[in-house]
Amino acid sequence: MRWLASVVLLLAMPAWAEVTRTALPGPDRFTLEATLPVSRPALLPMLEQPCQVRQWMPHLRDIRILHRLGPDQTLVYMARDGSWPVSNRDAITLFRRQAGEPLVLTMEGQPDVLPARPGYVRMPYIKGSWTLYDQGNRTRVVYRQRLDPGGNLPQWLADSVAGNHIDETLEALEHYVRDPHPDACAVDRSADDGAGQPLW
Repeated sequence: MRWLASVVLLLAMPAWAEVTRTALPGPDRFTLEATLPVSRPALLPMLEQPCQVRQWMPHLRDIRILHRLGPDQTLVYMARDGSWPVSNRDAITLFRRQAGEPLVLTMEGQPDVLPARPGYVRMPYIKGSWTLYDQGNRTRVVYRQRLDPGGNLPQWLADSVAGNHIDETLEALEHYVRDPHPDACAVDRSADDGAGQPLW
């Protein structure tokens, strides 16, 4: 029966591919593909709703919607804990949803939208995408990322650890899709909904 347990464990694991790295001028591009055991309609809110992202993204300290520019464009603030000796980082990113098959969520940094937050290094360059292929009750995901972490962290060093960070993030997402908690989410409001409170 031990072989049966091994087969069940294998089937429960995502179809990970290795993170591939493409050398480019500036930040390198990293790509990771996986098939997740969740339908695309169910996966989308896990990627787009801050209240769900908070439940699975590693090292996340803060995430909030700054402004909804339209039905398919959202400006998002995100802050993450740095691991010593790296400082905490934050980013302002414009997310766009491109409907179709596959469905694509693109990410592009907008570092100058807000002034710097005390205690954080603003990442000056982010570019990436989630490409989602509908496979019924499963979704084929292709994640791509390029980023400059800013501050005094050399780009070569950032690129040398980026693959591990991406793998950790996708693995955390895979665990969450198997046991999501969307009912624990409050409704995410934009920061510009009229509350008039400073962000920091």
